[in-house]
Amino acid sequence: MRMQEVETIGTQGGTDAASQELSDEWQASDAAQYRAVGSLLEGQTASRQTEDLRHEVDGLRQALRTHPLIDTARGIVMATGSCSEEEAWQVLVDVSQCTNIKLREIAQRLVDSITGPPPSRPIKLAFQAALDRMRAGRT
Repeated sequence: MRMQEVETIGTQGGTDAASQELSDEWQASDAAQYRAVGSLLEGQTASRQTEDLRHEVDGLRQALRTHPLIDTARGIVMATGSCSEEEAWQVLVDVSQCTNIKLREIAQRLVDSITGPPPSRPIKLAFQAALDRMRAGRT
């Protein structure tokens, strides 16, 4: 319905039927817009959920790839630090947090140091400090 028709209806005295018709059109339009926005939001939610799932799968794949490496590094810490699996894990976490280097990178550097060059001085110092804290926590 056009604006001129609305003005004409208002001046002709047929306002009840015309305004009901106009109201019905607006309600239908509002309902259609509501459905469209709802569909859009559902699509965004589904897209967001899909993206979240992809991110989670990527993280799980990374964990599967690095798990053996981290287990090897934990074994090295257990052997050199005379500690349990849990203590070795905590040492690796401590070193990672103190050096601000991802744990898998710390593990890689530690494993590489067996046949290659030793870890950098900051990493060595962080390992020593973490082992000292772990031993101090035992007593």
